[in-house]
Amino acid sequence: MSPQAKSDVRIVVPATSANLGAGFDVFAMALPLFLTLDVSWADAGCRAVTFSSGRASELHRDGAEMAQTAIEAGLRLSGVADVGYSITIRSDIPLARGMGSSAALRVACLLAGGSLGEAVPQAAIIAEAARLEGHADNCVAALLGGFVIVVGETDDLFHVRIPLPEELIVSAAVPEQPILTQFSRNTLPQSVPLNHAVYNLGRSALFVAAIQQGNFDLLREAMKDKLHQRERLKSIPGAEVAIESALSAGAKGAALSGSGPTVIALCDRRDGRGKEVSLAMREAFASAGMHASSFVFAPERRGAHIES
Repeated sequence: MSPQAKSDVRIVVPATSANLGAGFDVFAMALPLFLTLDVSWADAGCRAVTFSSGRASELHRDGAEMAQTAIEAGLRLSGVADVGYSITIRSDIPLARGMGSSAALRVACLLAGGSLGEAVPQAAIIAEAARLEGHADNCVAALLGGFVIVVGETDDLFHVRIPLPEELIVSAAVPEQPILTQFSRNTLPQSVPLNHAVYNLGRSALFVAAIQQGNFDLLREAMKDKLHQRERLKSIPGAEVAIESALSAGAKGAALSGSGPTVIALCDRRDGRGKEVSLAMREAFASAGMHASSFVFAPERRGAHIES
């Protein structure tokens, strides 16, 4: 297939927040910060990756390799060979802050590669994204938008998208200091006590019920965790206080976003406390010597999409 046979393509993918407390490696939610990937198809042998405006400048050599690996995986899925590409990446998603920056990049590149040749089933995109990323929660939320539940292994995944109440909004505090996911995972125990597993099992079920029923008063308890947050909080100055400050300021629930250091809080739009919550979290980080940016936004209901 000649590169002229296909028009250039633009992919837009949202940020994501995984875990949401008790849903370790199972829950994820899309957020309205975006990575945009522009692809121009070229002659075979061309493999150009450029990082443009916004947060994309934070992506270094590993980001270029990540993009190349994912777009070539997408091309293989669509049965296309002997085609080159020139990629330009722009991103508003903070890198290594627990907001799904790597998942967004991989999903965007897989969709770009998969847009040529034979149509690639969504399940194949999800499976390949999970294989490259190492876990599927952020990838599925980035693809589908909204709030998702993901279970299973890379080649045997099950996922469901749960509608979010319109009244639910997200406050976030994003520290400037990054934390690599792999480093954070290495701090986690390989086994946990049975009572801790039961603790999280009950609260993850409670979280889904709270979302489906719009009963936000359940979220304070439902977003508690005993599987991953305790160890991760030890390496993030101010994060534990930020969670407590969010709840004191009126958040319905609060937790680390992914592996951190970002802390997110779920709020009821009708209370009008979203900004107050985000500022309280930012001040908590500042008191620990951590500069953080604050955000208030609705969850992103639209997932990754292609703009030709």
